[in-house]
Amino acid sequence: MPPTVSAIPPPTHSTEPAAYDAPAAEDLRGGERMTLEAFFAYPDWVRDQFDLLQGEVVRRNPPPDQETGLTVRNPYHCAAQTMVVNELCNWTKRTQRTYVTLSGEIGVKLSEDASGLGVDVVVFAAGSFRQDPTDKRYLIGVPVVAVEVLSFSDVLGDVAKKRKTYLEGGVRQVWSVDPDEETVVVYEGGRRPRLLAGEDTLDGGEALPGFSVTVADLFPALPFAD
Repeated sequence: MPPTVSAIPPPTHSTEPAAYDAPAAEDLRGGERMTLEAFFAYPDWVRDQFDLLQGEVVRRNPPPDQETGLTVRNPYHCAAQTMVVNELCNWTKRTQRTYVTLSGEIGVKLSEDASGLGVDVVVFAAGSFRQDPTDKRYLIGVPVVAVEVLSFSDVLGDVAKKRKTYLEGGVRQVWSVDPDEETVVVYEGGRRPRLLAGEDTLDGGEALPGFSVTVADLFPALPFAD
């Protein structure tokens, strides 16, 4: 079995450090699973860079730039995420605001006592979420769809844990968007994953009635200078 996490080393800073000073994931290994209470005992600057998945602490991706402390994603990731958000927002408008699309590593807690997750894109039914009164960076509620746009730095095992957390928490569909392969894999509880590419149609099924888009349209060619 993979190693689990027992504790995050106590921070040595009295104030918020540069993002890359957060403890490295390999320093978080231990013999016991971390409790939610232990995870929330650490300051925001630590929790902002990690998710607690089934008792194991995993770093959110991509890691910050070592010189600037800024999180930088490659242009293909950004383009794919922009297109996904654009298609979902257009569909949201057609539903007369009965759904809402949010993006940008939005903080989500699937239940009142769950740890926070950073999600690339989510779709909520209107009225199905609220702001966490104790930490306003997070929404409490179960989205109907969660979208993860893969980056070169993603660890597949961590992505799978996150996907399992979504589905077990009640998310209807999870989309795994891969800009490198130009594919989308759709996961739904109790069904086999669907691999889509090219002229295949990505539809929202019962989760997003009436939503559909051609997969190739999510991966535009970027007009780089010669």
